Amino acid sequence: MNLRNVWQKIYCRVYLIILCICNYQKNIVVSYGPAIGDTLFSLAYIQSLSKKKTIFVCAKGARWVCNYYDLNNIQIKTIPNRSLARIANGLEPDIKRGIIAFLLKKNLYITCARGYMNLMSAKNWNLLDFLKIEVFKCQCDFRRPLVPQIECKKFDIPDNSILLSFSNSAFGVTKEEWEDLASYLLNHGYHVFTNCKSLNEQPIKGTKRLVFTMEEIYNVVDRFHCLIGMRSGFYDFVIDKAKRIICINPDYVQSWWNLKQWGSNCDVINISHIEGKLVEEVVNVI
Repeated sequence: MNLRNVWQKIYCRVYLIILCICNYQKNIVVSYGPAIGDTLFSLAYIQSLSKKKTIFVCAKGARWVCNYYDLNNIQIKTIPNRSLARIANGLEPDIKRGIIAFLLKKNLYITCARGYMNLMSAKNWNLLDFLKIEVFKCQCDFRRPLVPQIECKKFDIPDNSILLSFSNSAFGVTKEEWEDLASYLLNHGYHVFTNCKSLNEQPIKGTKRLVFTMEEIYNVVDRFHCLIGMRSGFYDFVIDKAKRIICINPDYVQSWWNLKQWGSNCDVINISHIEGKLVEEVVNVI
């Protein structure tokens, strides 16, 4: 173990110990990751703790997700994305040893699956199973975000439209593969859109740029024939509204982070990410 990893483990333990000691009468829930999906999963069972004051620690970049939940008696505390990542990575793989194990029995809840990977594999759990049984130890059903219904008329979206979606946390498919897929879809009569962060960001060649807020995109995804993209928290956010999602996964995502565990009416099709075969894989299921 190099010096950096040692420091990382010391840093995360000291932070958690101080946080728990200073708030010994409260629950502490640490939500791993700056991504949307990590925060959505972390909030799934938090209502099971609502009888006691709770501090929910999440990344600054994911704070907005909390706005779609009824978080009475829960205080939101944000820390930089990098610091949150250090805490999660620093606990792997001995999350259930020593002082951290003691705190986990008292008032600490860590939703990062990385510290429990061996246990998840042995039990063949998906992430919601893991959170319910191992982390929150509750009997309640999970909750989903309640996103307000708004009118959005920025774009005409025909019935045979497809959205190629991206996120900061999803990577693996090359630009050339996306362009090949877009070309195939366009040549077969589909209207193809790319979601972009701003008007300055270029869409995939041949597709139309789509720049929406998360509330807006939530309220238009049901107009698309389907969404296609790498596994990301964007899909966890819109799954209750989308008609169909073709989700491109690394192998380990197929089980633990499978979108089907949300029990949505959305038609979810998982395909493995095989380099150079994106078009072939999508064509087989579209």
